Amino acid sequence: MFIIFSRSSGKTKLLFTEWLNKIDENFEKEFWIDETNTSQYVNRKQIYKDTINTTFKWSDFQLRPNFLVAAVVAPEMFDKNHIWLALKQVETILLEKYGIKTLDPSDFNYVGDYVNDRDSYDYKRARGFNYHNDDQNISKQTIKHIRKLLSSLMDLLYSSDWKGLPELTNADGRYCPH
Repeated sequence: MFIIFSRSSGKTKLLFTEWLNKIDENFEKEFWIDETNTSQYVNRKQIYKDTINTTFKWSDFQLRPNFLVAAVVAPEMFDKNHIWLALKQVETILLEKYGIKTLDPSDFNYVGDYVNDRDSYDYKRARGFNYHNDDQNISKQTIKHIRKLLSSLMDLLYSSDWKGLPELTNADGRYCPH
């Protein structure tokens, strides 16, 4: 399989394995923010970037927990010492009682309280713009949503003589006698 990259100077064709090797070779160099980084946009050090080369350069240096997904899926890409330092930052800065903040509270764009019906000219607060900053409210909304999804299953479970769920149903959850 080939990956084709378009560039203004033409197209570059890489084998998929070559592309993966390039990612492996450059991941730490591009995404790790170490103690010696002197960029004017750095807010936190010893973290992994969420993005690189964004339009707003400061957003490349925000502490967000998204790198945790990559660390679980492809731990071999991470330097062992760096990932432990970054995990410590997440634990110290982002971890809360019931979840994890999706943005560093010291970030200029962080707004911790979510109020969806607040209307204002402050774009960071108007109409719940900061939805992903308030994990406590997100947790409540998530629990409410999951309870709603599970309620029909619970009704079925309690109404069944077998006190179980069917292995299969017909379309729209209709009973399947087979």
